[in-house]
Order: sequence, then C-alpha cells, then structure tokens
Amino acid sequence: MSQPNIPLLKLQTISKQFFGSAVLENINFDLYPGEVHAIFGQNGAGKSTLIQIVTGDIQPSSGKIILNKEELKIHSVHKARELGISAVFQEFSLVPQLTVEENLFLGSNTSKGFFLDKKKLHKIACQTLEQLEFSIKAEEKIINLSHAEKRMVEIAKAFHTKPSIMLLDEPTASLAENETNQLFSMIEILKKEGIGIIYITHRMNEIYKIADRITILQDGHVVNTDLVTNINEQKLVELATGQKITSFFPEIKKQRGKKLLDIKNLNISNSFIQDVSMNVKSGEVVGLAGLAGSGKSAIGRACFGINKITTGTISYLDDVIYDSSKQINDLTPRSMIDRGMLYLPSDRRAEGLVMEQNIRENISLPSLGLPKFSSGFIVNRKIEKDIVEKIGE
Repeated sequence: MSQPNIPLLKLQTISKQFFGSAVLENINFDLYPGEVHAIFGQNGAGKSTLIQIVTGDIQPSSGKIILNKEELKIHSVHKARELGISAVFQEFSLVPQLTVEENLFLGSNTSKGFFLDKKKLHKIACQTLEQLEFSIKAEEKIINLSHAEKRMVEIAKAFHTKPSIMLLDEPTASLAENETNQLFSMIEILKKEGIGIIYITHRMNEIYKIADRITILQDGHVVNTDLVTNINEQKLVELATGQKITSFFPEIKKQRGKKLLDIKNLNISNSFIQDVSMNVKSGEVVGLAGLAGSGKSAIGRACFGINKITTGTISYLDDVIYDSSKQINDLTPRSMIDRGMLYLPSDRRAEGLVMEQNIRENISLPSLGLPKFSSGFIVNRKIEKDIVEKIGE
C-alpha cells in the first residue's frame, strides 16, 4: 500500500520498567491511515505492554507518544478513546443479557435527560452494523449470538465511536475459517475508511493475508520493521525467536509403552464426532488437529466427563470407564482427576479459573477433596499455602 506522509501514531524510544526490570526498551513504531501494521513476537516479548501503553492502561517510563503530529500523554483508557484510539481485546467485554445495540452504547451518552433515547440508539446501531456489512440484528441479545458474531459486535462497539486507530488483539481466536474470512473482509472495510489498525497475532498465515507491515518484538526490543512482502515465514520465526527454525524440530528419542487411553466407536451428543476410535500410549504425544467447530475439543471433554457420550467405549489405565452397551459410566471430572487424568480447557477464563479467587486458591481447587487439604468442609489454609508455594518453586 502507498503510505501518506504523516503517520496517525508515532512512538519514539518508548521504554517501560516494572520494579526495575525492563519490559520494553527504546521502542520505535508508527501507524499510517488505512494500513494494517502487525505486531508479532513470542509470549513475553512485550506486545501486551505496548498495547497497554497505546490504550492508556499504563504509562511508559520514558519516550514520546505522537498522535497526529502532536506529542501527548495518554493518561487513561477513557482519554485514549477521546483521542480516537479503540481496542478490541481477546476477552469479550459484552453483557450477555443485553441486546447488541445496548452493548454498542454502554458508557456512551445516548440519553434524554434521565432516560435512554432508544430510538436514536437503535438507528445508530443499525447504521453501524450496515456500514460494517454485519448481518446481525441490533435487537438480538448477546447470549444468543455465536462466538464470531460476538467478536463482530466488539468491533462494531469500537467502530461506532469513529476511531482513527483500532487495536485488534488476537481477533481470530476460536473463530472457524469462514468466520475468520468474514473478519478479514470487515478489516478491509475499516482500511477503506482510513482507519489505522494495529493487529496482534501469533498466527503467521494471518499476517501474510491481512497485514501491510510488520514489527517484530523480541525480549522487549524491536528487531525489525518491514513490509510483510519482504519477510518470509522462516525469517519471521528466526527474527522473533533469535533461533534457526531447524532448532525447533530436534529428533526426540522416545519409547512407547502400553495403552493408557483407548477409545472405540465414540459418538458424542451435539458434536460432529461420529464413530471415532483412537488410543494414547505412555511416552507419546497424540495431536488432534482441525478447524474450530470440527469437534476435536469434544473428544477430550468427553474423556473427562464433560460432554455427553451417546455410544462407544472408553478405557483408561486398563479400566473400562464408559461402555454404552453395558451401561457403564464412571465419567465425571472428579473421578477422572482421582484416576490421574488432567484436562486444560481452551477457555481458561470461563472453565479453567475462578477469577474471583487468588492464585493459591485456584491452584489447590482440584485437590481440595484430598485429606491433606481438608477435613470435612474446612480447608487447612496453612497446608494449602505450603504445598502451593513448593509448586511455585
């Protein structure tokens, strides 16, 4: 793409320290109208910190932020929005019980005195959805929408404030291929509106599909900024990691043992899984690959006693724990934990963690039934604290 001469956003020698430890050092970054500028790097490279600085969530330790040729400080998220900077994060910020239009205008001034101007709210919501070519009804409740549709509402929520800059943080997380393509079409619309887009992703194929330029971070430093067309995938990985790509695929000596998990003719309710048979042996890693919605996650959930099985058999550690023909069903999360099986869900926030509890309580949660943790209904907090601290070490 051809760039205008003046960037929307320019970061000059931005640095950030936490408790004396440098997280970002001398970051230079710019964004032009109508371009997608991708930020790529490993976990811990500094991507999230950089986003937080641009959105006003945290302040840089040093450096300059220049917006439309004016040096300024972004003191808060509210200030960033006033300046035309909107962000769509991986975690949803929608209220499920409210409608699309109500979510679009949360925090906005759409009132007549003490009452909402619902007619105005509905009109603007419909115009916004139409402009983005979303086939979502403004009066539909969020709870009834698909994951992809919720993502679209998040983007519409950011777009209706008429931003000049949008930050998209892992926007395709949990989206199927057709939903991802729909998102990319929407991004093209935003580009035509002259909006500059900062796009954060771990997926290299997305960078080559949607981004114009890319900035690569490694350990809090910018190692390269260039046109996407100038960097191939191998070079991209090597710049982000500081290692040759061949080092990621060493030959691992392994010795397979006996079957630990044996699945035969598995059929799962409300899933594409039909007549699946597979096994896992000790000493091996078995990968399940497929697009979002293909049913790959349902297999693990069924083995852990979460998803309902209609027919089939499952054996674990030589015990038959599910057999539809013999009406054997010992599949519950508690029983599988007791048998030594662990399950890490894809949605950590909704299913893996209790966000209202602290780290110690979350770590010990699956083990509270063990005698060393509790007696009756009372948890021994001292023992819990000692055990969790040893795990942390």
